[in-house]
Amino acid sequence: MYKEMPTKCCWCRNDTTDSEVFTVPVKFKKDTDHPQVKLNRYITDLKVGGKKVWAIVTGLNSEAKQAGNDLIFMFCSKDCAYEFKESLEEDMKFYSDLF
Repeated sequence: MYKEMPTKCCWCRNDTTDSEVFTVPVKFKKDTDHPQVKLNRYITDLKVGGKKVWAIVTGLNSEAKQAGNDLIFMFCSKDCAYEFKESLEEDMKFYSDLF
């Protein structure tokens, strides 16, 4: 777990300090329980495309949560976000119980 906001792309680990970032929001499937997800914390044990990635858990009163999103993945570029989305789609069978 991170104690403060990570400053690296969750896909390639490039530093994002003082840089534009890109995000991919994710919603959990309805009626699923995720006891490992705690508000205002980060999940560090997710794997997508064979890579360990982290996600921001949306807070109850955040704009992201109000828009229906449960997790946000942060990237240094559109290319990393696209590669992540492609890998996530390929892994969707594995993650079908979570998302």
